[in-house]
Amino acid sequence: MTNHHPTRPRWRLIALLTAAILMFGPRPSSDDGGSALGSLSGHLLVGHRLGNVLGPQLAYGDETDEDGVRQEALSSLAEGDEWMARGDRLRRRGRERRAARSYQRALESYQRAYKLLPRNGIFIAIARAEVRLNRHLDAIEHYRTALNEIDDRTVAREVQSEIARLKVYVAEVRFLVVPDGAEITIDNQLRGQSPLDSEIYLAPGEHLVTVTANGYTPYQSSLRVRAGEAKEHRIELSRVPILVKAPKPLPPVSGTPASDARAPRAPRASSGNVMRRQAGTASVSDEAMDTGPSRVGIITGVAATAVLAAAGASAGLLAWSRENTYRDTNNTPEIRNDARDSGRAWAIVADAAFGGALVVGLYTGYRYVFVYRRHAARRAVAKRGPPPPRAAMGPVAEPATAPQAAEQPWRDRVWLLPYTDGREAGVAVGIRF
Repeated sequence: MTNHHPTRPRWRLIALLTAAILMFGPRPSSDDGGSALGSLSGHLLVGHRLGNVLGPQLAYGDETDEDGVRQEALSSLAEGDEWMARGDRLRRRGRERRAARSYQRALESYQRAYKLLPRNGIFIAIARAEVRLNRHLDAIEHYRTALNEIDDRTVAREVQSEIARLKVYVAEVRFLVVPDGAEITIDNQLRGQSPLDSEIYLAPGEHLVTVTANGYTPYQSSLRVRAGEAKEHRIELSRVPILVKAPKPLPPVSGTPASDARAPRAPRASSGNVMRRQAGTASVSDEAMDTGPSRVGIITGVAATAVLAAAGASAGLLAWSRENTYRDTNNTPEIRNDARDSGRAWAIVADAAFGGALVVGLYTGYRYVFVYRRHAARRAVAKRGPPPPRAAMGPVAEPATAPQAAEQPWRDRVWLLPYTDGREAGVAVGIRF
């Protein structure tokens, strides 16, 4: 028993009808970008040449493809052909904008067909629309992709001739990169690894070329190309230099006979040398101690405490004033209710301000007593330096346990001035640095 595919006669009839309609239909002229591939089902479909490419892919696809999907893809292709024909007619009449819209809709129809039924042969139709829209670079890429699935030599030659015709609008660059396996990126888009199988087509203008490989210094440069230009671009990466530092010699071990014999004896230090070395030690310690906590943080903490306390006092006075207004029975109920609500709000603000002042004040006091004063004491001892020898300088008094207060006290730098006008009250705070 012979099995017959139920859809083959139908698809053959559709292909023949489409070929007959487009054979006697309008053809694009040579001045609007048309060529041997100027129409998807025009010149190539005559003689069933393009049918040999797209026909088997659409009519006899994989068994998993549903008939409805194939039919919808073919309908999208036919719709795209109609938009292309309409765009050609509008272009011949000089209506370029409307023609461009028609070509864009044709491109969308072809792309929808490819999404429904991914076949590289549909890229021929997509490239045809892109040529009309002056997207020559995209058209070349789609034509080259379609060549991978074209078995008919005549169609393949016509596609190659169309690619050759479009090369006048783009630049053809062959990258010769050393070493092999380097990644070639153009305009932040990875184009492959060296060695590349074919040329790379670029739009006229300036492009950023980046080449990277493990163990080599990255290469980055701008490349300017012109339309219709064919050139080779050679890039050779240099290896990353490896720096090896020589090991430092080990210090001699003190006490061994060899070291004692080779090392010259140092001159005996005099009392003046001892004093100079002591002075140098003190200066180093002084520089190390100067990097400790400064008094700016203490002054800032005191000022923040004072501001929060002043804010709490002001809010408390306002709350007390609103309470008196609430207790006055001569006022209207509306005024008393408003005074009660605002008094509660000011009381909450006063509590928050006093709480913040307490927290900041405790932290500032801790920093002053346990951090700043201790560091100041150590810095004073370091500035004074170690005591001189008793035989040369006489008896030395015991060092002070804390530095003398040579600075102006902080309370002379901060001043508070309360004020009130009967309805409002507050505290003005001033700080002098």
